[in-house]
Amino acid sequence: MTSVQGDQRDAADAIVDPNASEGDSSVVEVTMPETDACADGAMDPADPTDPADVDVVGALLGDDQGLTSKQRRSRRRAERKIARKERRATRSPLNKGIRRGVLVVALAFIALVGYSFVSALLKPTNDPIGPKAVGWFRDHNLEFVPNTIERVFYTVNAPESGGKLKGGIPTAAPSGDGGAVAAATAAATPTTLPRPVDIKPFVAAPEPNEGVWQPTGKKVDGQPVVYQTFIRPDATHTGQLVGLAWINGKRTTAALYNGTEEPGGAGWARGSKVEPADYGPLVATFNSGFKINGSLGGYFAEGRMVKPLVDGRASMIIKKDGTFTVGEWGRDAVMGPDIEAVRQNLSLLIDNGEIAPDVNSNFQGRWGATLGNSLYVWRSGVGIDKAGNVIYAGGPAMSVSSLAEVMKAAGAYRAMELDINTVWVSMHTYVGGENGAPMESFKLLEQMQRPVNRHLATGSRDFIAMFAKPAPPPPPSTTAPFASTTTAPKTKK
Repeated sequence: MTSVQGDQRDAADAIVDPNASEGDSSVVEVTMPETDACADGAMDPADPTDPADVDVVGALLGDDQGLTSKQRRSRRRAERKIARKERRATRSPLNKGIRRGVLVVALAFIALVGYSFVSALLKPTNDPIGPKAVGWFRDHNLEFVPNTIERVFYTVNAPESGGKLKGGIPTAAPSGDGGAVAAATAAATPTTLPRPVDIKPFVAAPEPNEGVWQPTGKKVDGQPVVYQTFIRPDATHTGQLVGLAWINGKRTTAALYNGTEEPGGAGWARGSKVEPADYGPLVATFNSGFKINGSLGGYFAEGRMVKPLVDGRASMIIKKDGTFTVGEWGRDAVMGPDIEAVRQNLSLLIDNGEIAPDVNSNFQGRWGATLGNSLYVWRSGVGIDKAGNVIYAGGPAMSVSSLAEVMKAAGAYRAMELDINTVWVSMHTYVGGENGAPMESFKLLEQMQRPVNRHLATGSRDFIAMFAKPAPPPPPSTTAPFASTTTAPKTKK
């Protein structure tokens, strides 16, 4: 029999008896007519002009009349099976080889991608699995995948307007004496450190203590250097709460810590976490900016230019003496021997005490390419007031514009946006840790997702740490030495 007839025999074997009931699985036993065999025992080749070789199954079954739907499906499956076998029979060995080669390459590519993706998820950092996966997509120029998902998610799950604040205004985290710092400066002249001016809330009926600064964290020479307060982000999202921290710029120093991925690399003096030896003077830590490739700026630390700095970009600038400031690179600061670290992120949100005029426009991704400027999400920012004190803000339900309003209300003279989304916005204060004693850490907002030890354990992202600075020694006396005006009596000769 011809090969086509053999295929038709296979198909005919699967044809259900048209006279069978719907649930009957019996089949028609079809005996296919044998054709004459060749002398060598092979079957005769099919003759397309021979009516006996044309669509045997179709001839046996005729049309679909009288068949149930199940029987029709069985017949069509049989016909498709015949068609597939006929197509395979006509393929050349070369085509089969090409197809196998393409399949091998595709499988190898999938295996390499899978290995890379799984390796990213298994990196030894304290980041959750979700952010690790998102980071992998962005590191491989596939930003459109997480960006699209995030935009849809935050659009669908936008924070509700109105509502009452649950639990009222929180009490600031506990405060304590910085023993090591106080002991080292016991001889310093006592001074009264400044306190920030309370913030006027945006809502018409503020909660008790809303916008009132509360001391928190370690004390230096018995006086607080960190204050916290809490306000609603605007008059619309009245069920949400933003946390702010004010850090005395003259009694603290700053350091940029370098994450395992941002910026990555080895040999950093300040790696991905604060080491226990530095717990004593540690006052506070807070998150840094976007991933460097999405920051529109550069990164410089410990003498290394990880990515070239860009003039005009908003920058966190740390000098060799630990002084922290925020400014526009190229105008407020330039590279020199006194620069220890520069971390850039987008453009200045507040400059000279005024909000950027284009804060409601995201032309060319000025305020970030991932979520832009208008979505209400978790955001954070940092700035300085006119006296050089540090102001940090972080919380939910903020657009870039509302973040700017919050920072301005807190007294920021210059300010910039930092990282966004719940998983990256973190600010902590600390108590204890002097001379090897246990240290406690506290979140600025309890709703902040990351654990309290985020900056004390290996992490993928860079961050800022603030340390207590000993008070300067008392100035030398300006009083002239006492001079006697008494003259010695004359002696008689």
